Amino acid sequence: MDSKEDQNPFDQLEGLLEKQIQLATQNKYADVESITETTNSLVKQLSNKKPDDFKQKQERILQLYKKLDLILSAEKKLVKDQQQQADNVRKIINTYHIPSR
Repeated sequence: MDSKEDQNPFDQLEGLLEKQIQLATQNKYADVESITETTNSLVKQLSNKKPDDFKQKQERILQLYKKLDLILSAEKKLVKDQQQQADNVRKIINTYHIPSR
């Protein structure tokens, strides 16, 4: 297996995105976030590349970003829905709560 130094930035970014997707599907969001700084650095580095040079790689990376975004968006919605349910239960409890004497 190639070391990170031997891989081009597109391959490194692709590998990191795949790792983030894997971690996100395992609900390891802190680990996903910890990789973000490295991916952001690679994106900045790649922004200086000519678009025609790596068109196929760019399309693959865009697909991976979209997949990761969908996973994280779904989890965000789930957490938001759960928070809303907890808020509703809290309101019901507060409405019917009889103070102790």
